Amino acid sequence: MPEDVAVVRYDDFVWTPQLDPPLSVVAQEVEEIARTAARLLVERLNGAVGEDVPPRVMRIESKLIVRRSSLRRGPDA
Repeated sequence: MPEDVAVVRYDDFVWTPQLDPPLSVVAQEVEEIARTAARLLVERLNGAVGEDVPPRVMRIESKLIVRRSSLRRGPDA
């Protein structure tokens, strides 16, 4: 079964490379997400953004870290 399944999770915790097999992850910029959320909240609380303003799309880069949990294995690898 492990040869048939690839596992990838969100967030690169310190323990993810320690698993067997090491876990592939999508690493998010958690601090940048928090800073952006706090800034947007403060803007709204201070009245800089009214309730009638449409929502904004904010894109914060993430990074795929490939480890053995998602590598192809078996005779065709």
